[in-house]
Amino acid sequence: RGCALFEIVQRAMAGYGPHFATAASTQITLQFPNSVTARQRAVLHAVATTHGVCHQSNGDGDERRIALGVGTEVVYVRPETIADDDDICDLLAVHLQISPDVSKRAFGAPAPRPEKRGIIGGRDGTQSTESSDPLVSSSSAAPHVSLERANIDVTAFVHKTLESLELERVAEAEQNDAVLKGLTPSAAQKKGRALLGLKCVDQKNGFYGKTIVVLELASRPTGDNKAPPLPPHKLTPHDIVCLRPNKADNTTGTEEPLCSGVVYRVRDTRLEIAVDETPDSLDGTLRVERLQNETSHNRLVDALRLVGKASSGGVGVDLTKFPGARLVEYLFGNTAPRTSASEAFVLGDDVDTIGDVTRASSFVPINKNLDQSQFQAVAHALRSHDVALIHGPPGTGKTTAVVEYVLQELSRGNRVVCCAASNVAVDTLVERIVMGGDGFGVGGVGGGGTDDTKSADESTGTKSMGKRRVKKSKSSSVSESNLIRLGHPARLLPSVLRHSLEAVVSRSDDSGLAKDCEKECEAIRKRLAKLTGRISKEERAERFDARKELRKLQKETKQRQKKAIDVVVGGAKLICCTLSGALTGAIRNETFDVVVIDEAAQALEPACWGAIFKG
Repeated sequence: RGCALFEIVQRAMAGYGPHFATAASTQITLQFPNSVTARQRAVLHAVATTHGVCHQSNGDGDERRIALGVGTEVVYVRPETIADDDDICDLLAVHLQISPDVSKRAFGAPAPRPEKRGIIGGRDGTQSTESSDPLVSSSSAAPHVSLERANIDVTAFVHKTLESLELERVAEAEQNDAVLKGLTPSAAQKKGRALLGLKCVDQKNGFYGKTIVVLELASRPTGDNKAPPLPPHKLTPHDIVCLRPNKADNTTGTEEPLCSGVVYRVRDTRLEIAVDETPDSLDGTLRVERLQNETSHNRLVDALRLVGKASSGGVGVDLTKFPGARLVEYLFGNTAPRTSASEAFVLGDDVDTIGDVTRASSFVPINKNLDQSQFQAVAHALRSHDVALIHGPPGTGKTTAVVEYVLQELSRGNRVVCCAASNVAVDTLVERIVMGGDGFGVGGVGGGGTDDTKSADESTGTKSMGKRRVKKSKSSSVSESNLIRLGHPARLLPSVLRHSLEAVVSRSDDSGLAKDCEKECEAIRKRLAKLTGRISKEERAERFDARKELRKLQKETKQRQKKAIDVVVGGAKLICCTLSGALTGAIRNETFDVVVIDEAAQALEPACWGAIFKG
C-alpha cells in the first residue's frame, strides 16, 4: 500500500498537460462505473479528446460505461468514490495527470453535444467548422483552438512512425530479394529488373563531376548500324543500378559489379547511367541490374529523428541549420501559433478589421483577379508568424492563393522554398509563379488569376520564427538566376527546364573553370577509347597514366562545380523542389525565411517535416 501511495505521489508531482496525459494513458486504463451520468460521460469524452487520451464507451442504457486510456494496468473506479464532479477531476489528475483546473472548467461549462459511440482517438475527436468561403484559413473560419487540444506526444509519434517506416523498408527489401534471389540474368530481364546484351558506346561529362556511361544493345540488325530499341524494362531515372559483364554469374548475390551508379536518362534505344568512377574497362557485352534504393527511406528517417530531438523547443538541434525545429512545439499544439494583430489588408473597397485596428498595409494583390476567399487566405498567411493552413474543395483556387502568397513574400525580400509531393505539382507552381508577375516586388503584373481546378489538397506556409521580417527590396524579374527548380532534368517539364539547377549553373560565371576541366576530361576519354583491345606495354602504361589523370580532373571538376552550385543556390531567392529534394545535398546547408508546401494532403508527414525544418 505504501508503494502504491508513493507511485500516486510521483505521478502527481510529474506535472499536468497533454504530454503527460498521453503518456499516462498508454500505461493505465481508468474504468468508470455505470453510475456516471450521460453528462459526465460527455465531459469525460471531451476532456480526453483535448488531452490525446483514447476513450471508449460500452453498453446500453443504464449499463453504459466509459473507459479512458489503453494501458494494461486497469483501475476500476468504485461508485462510492465519485460522489460529485470534483471526485472525477481528482481521479483524472492522479491517474492520467490531467490538470484539475482544466477538468473542473470542463465540468462547469455547458454540457458538450452527445457522445459518439466507439473508440475515439484524439485526432478522430477533433471537430471542424464549415465556412461559407470556398477557401478556409485556420484563423478566419475555424474556432480558436486552445493549447489543451494538443492530442499526441512527440516522442510517441516519432517512435510509432519510425517503426512503420522500418516495416515498410523490410517488406520492400524482402519483396526485392524474393524477385531477384536465384534468378538467372535472362529471368531478371523478363521481370524488367535487368537489361542484357549492352555495350558502352560513349562516355561523357556529367553534372557534379560524374561520368555518363551511354549504353545500347550490342547486337545490330543485319545491314543496319542503327541501335535497335531496348527490350521492355522497369528502369527509370534515379534508379540505382550496377553494371556487370553480360555472362557474369550473380545468382548468389555476392559477385562484385564493375561499377554502380544512377540511371540518368532513358531513351528508346539507349540507357545513360551516371557513375562516380568508371572501371578500367567497359569492353565486351554488359548487363544492367536494378538495385534496392533506400535513399528516400533514409531521408524520412533523418527528418523524423530531427523531430524527436526538437521536441523540447529545439533543444538538441542546431537551430542555425534547422531553424524550423522550433515549429515542433507549435505544430503539435503545445504552443499557440502567433499572428500579427496589428495588420489589416485591403481588397478593392473592402477593409479587413483585426481587433480595434482598421488600416491599409503593404499587401496589394499582384494578381488583381483574386476573389474574396483567396484574398483572405493570403492575408491570413501573411499575418501568421509561425504556421498557416489554406484548405478548400477542388477548384476553389488554392494554388492561385499559394502563388500570390509566394510572390508577396518575395516582394518583402524574404527567401522562399516551395515544395510539393510530386514533380508535376512543383512544375505547375514554377509555371504559375513565372506567369505571376514581371517582378518580385509589389506592383508586378498579375497572372490573370487562372485557377488550378485539379488541386484538391491542403497547402501549408511555414514562417520564420521571431518577429516577422519585412525587408525592403527592389523589384526584379523572375529570372533564371533567382528562381531555381531542383530535380532531375529528365523528370521536369520542358517549360521549366531553363530554371533547372543544371541549366542555371551552366549559365553562371563561376562554371567557366569547371567547363575547362570537362573539356580536358573529354579529350582524355577520346585517348582512352583508342587504347583498347590488344595494346603494347607502352600503350598500357599510357592508358594507366591517362586514367589516373582523368580521375584527378574529375575530382577537380566536382570541386569547381560544387563551388558554382553553392554560389548559384546561395544567391537564389526562390527554390522549388519536391519534398524529397528539400533534403538533397544542393540545399542541405541552406535555410529560408518561408517554407511553402503545396498539395500537403498528398504528402507523407515525415517528408513534410524535412522541408519544414529548412525555415
